[in-house]
Amino acid sequence: MTSLAIIFLLVSGPQNSLADTALKGERLFKDEDENIPWEITAKSLTYNEKEQSYIATGDVFIKKKDQTLHAQNVVYNIKTGIAEASGDVRLEAHGDVLTGQKGSFDLKKQTGKITNGCLFLKENHFYISGDVMEKVGEKSYLVSRCRVTTCDGDNPDWTITGSEVKVTIEGYGTVKHASFRVRGLPMFYMPYIIFPAKTKRQTGLLPPRLGYSDRRGAEYTQPFFWAINESSDATFYLHHMSRRGEKLGMEYRYILENNTKGTLMYDYLDDRKVDDGTPESIDWAYRDDNALRSNSNRYWFRMKNDQEMPFDFSAKLDLDIVSDQDYLHEFKDGYTGFDETEKYFVKNFGRGFDDYNDQVRINRLNLNRIWSQFSLNAEARWYDDVINRGQGESDQTLYYLPLIEFDGSKQPIFETPLYYNLDSEYRYSYKREGTKTHRADIWPRAYLPLKLKNYLSFEPSIGVRETVWRIDEFESSSEDRTLNREIYDLKGELSTYIFKVYNANFGGVKRIKNTITPKIVYSYIPDVDQDNYPERIEKENLLTYSITSTFISKSLAKNAETEDEISIYDYHEFCRLKLEQSYDINKEKGDDPEPFLPIYGEIQINPGSYFSIRADAEWTQYENNFLNHSVRANLWDNRGDKLYVEHRYNRDSIESVNTSIKTDLYLKVTNRLAAYSDYEYNFLEDEKISSTLGFVYRSQCWSIDINYTDEDNDKQYAFMINLYGLGGFGTSH
Repeated sequence: MTSLAIIFLLVSGPQNSLADTALKGERLFKDEDENIPWEITAKSLTYNEKEQSYIATGDVFIKKKDQTLHAQNVVYNIKTGIAEASGDVRLEAHGDVLTGQKGSFDLKKQTGKITNGCLFLKENHFYISGDVMEKVGEKSYLVSRCRVTTCDGDNPDWTITGSEVKVTIEGYGTVKHASFRVRGLPMFYMPYIIFPAKTKRQTGLLPPRLGYSDRRGAEYTQPFFWAINESSDATFYLHHMSRRGEKLGMEYRYILENNTKGTLMYDYLDDRKVDDGTPESIDWAYRDDNALRSNSNRYWFRMKNDQEMPFDFSAKLDLDIVSDQDYLHEFKDGYTGFDETEKYFVKNFGRGFDDYNDQVRINRLNLNRIWSQFSLNAEARWYDDVINRGQGESDQTLYYLPLIEFDGSKQPIFETPLYYNLDSEYRYSYKREGTKTHRADIWPRAYLPLKLKNYLSFEPSIGVRETVWRIDEFESSSEDRTLNREIYDLKGELSTYIFKVYNANFGGVKRIKNTITPKIVYSYIPDVDQDNYPERIEKENLLTYSITSTFISKSLAKNAETEDEISIYDYHEFCRLKLEQSYDINKEKGDDPEPFLPIYGEIQINPGSYFSIRADAEWTQYENNFLNHSVRANLWDNRGDKLYVEHRYNRDSIESVNTSIKTDLYLKVTNRLAAYSDYEYNFLEDEKISSTLGFVYRSQCWSIDINYTDEDNDKQYAFMINLYGLGGFGTSH
């Protein structure tokens, strides 16, 4: 009813601003530029000097930009400031439309009324109608026999009605004899309703969620929103679970500028159920979890913050601290579940979290500065091993405090033909129960690009890498040690570029360009004694050869009609193929019978319409078999049908083979009825991972969704009705 209450600002005439809808603070008739005059046209326009009135009759139009008032008759009294309009009164502005039989508007008092009025709001497709729609004060409105719907037509599928509605903007409204109706039949009735009528954010209860599941029992989630000020707000959650207890949640959000914002979320549950290895606790374990969960105090704290800093620096903070390895699996859905949290942070911050089943969670504070050819990243990083922490084992958590990277992109060396780039890093890493290490690494690289008669490109390069360690408490010794390693590496890239352009004349395509890029890369790292160093750089003597082919279409842009300018063309890479293999010279010298590495291949096909496919694979000729391969395909049509299929095969060894398939189908049975399903199966375990089957029926102004989900031995049925413009409600169990 809030939307109903805030749209009844009526016409204030062709002087300053016209009819304010007040919906989200917008005006139906807004005088965006007072210097632009209103244009008035009519079949007859006269002035009554005695009455001091303008009289316009016959197809009266009053216009300014995209704002229009139309009526058959308009009388405006300059002395009283009252305008009377009658006969097919119609006001249009910014896509919103107000119609009625007749209207009376007091331009001085900014009040007025329209009879048999109907207001259409384009943004959310709302129709609000009433026998009499009045503006009775500066921010007060009265509607008699009001009806609200988002359905088109004279006989809408659903409506909300009230015998009388009184509204004060930024205050409250009342509805007498409120009724929700389906095809005119009353379904719910309340004799009197008080509701907030605020266009700004306001403190109050948000819609609850109800549900039932085997693991949680009956569920009820009630959010409470707190509008703290213009730049910050908070939401509190009470999540009741009959089998598990009360889970409390909190979110705090603030935005100071576009690049300075933050969100903090925290949930806590004193769980009635644990997984401590006893027979009665087996139902609270998860299938792929080999670690126990004996804690009942469960929580998840997560936070992201973006902060603009002086001198063009920027800072980012990511925190992700969870009580146990099962929490994010247990609470994957819902208001504060992992799925909703991930979507929110990816949308608002451009980055999410580690996957819900990862036992190691990354926390970091990053300080960043980017120049035209250089970048600086300074970071404090903490790898939190949830299982080790929860099991009380020795703390092997790895901290980087700090990690600093200074890199330079490839760029010329003064006026010479040489180029260089730079990778450098300093980090201080430690474990609470282990060594503490300072590590500095600098790795410049010099290039000499050469062209051989425009047929071949050859680019030799050399890198020199210097690494220094300062190690405290090295192994069992109490002595500190300083280690130093210098190593070089060589690389040479030889490639050519072949292309041919074909004329085409189909589907708007004018030409097709096929490119072929053969490449040979030789890389060499010498064998250096590194037994005393905490990390190794493996020796390398590798020859890698590859061939890449692409197909690119050239077509006129959709809004173009001629070929006068090159800018009107669209270019689309619709096919890409690549084959690559490496030959290990060190293995050949060591009499290894298998010096050839597996052949890698990939193909991508995306014509732009109806389907796309991407496949990659590794094949070893020594076993005459695949090591791994995957295929991902999308198919769709103009009706809206969609099919996604993904198949993965991975072989770690002859005994260890993992194969899975995942499908996602959306099928329009009719224009209004659709069926959807997803299915994931693990061939190694010979078991279904998850499956969903559902049906959705969409009318013009409402929809109904029924589905069944079977995932990890938890079966759920869901039923949801959505009234467009008002939201949805339903149940799941």
